[in-house]
Amino acid sequence: MTTLGKNITITWLGHATFHIMTPEKKRILIDAWVDTNPSCPDTWKNKLAKD
Repeated sequence: MTTLGKNITITWLGHATFHIMTPEKKRILIDAWVDTNPSCPDTWKNKLAKD
């Protein structure tokens, strides 16, 4: 996980999938190949499935 400037975090989830959290707690999921992505940690698969 990388933190940029004003509490913006970018987390690489595997392959070309990234999770971005803004200072306002908005979530942005880019290239959302999550469910069957072998590089994506199971904790993230479960977390995103609940949202």
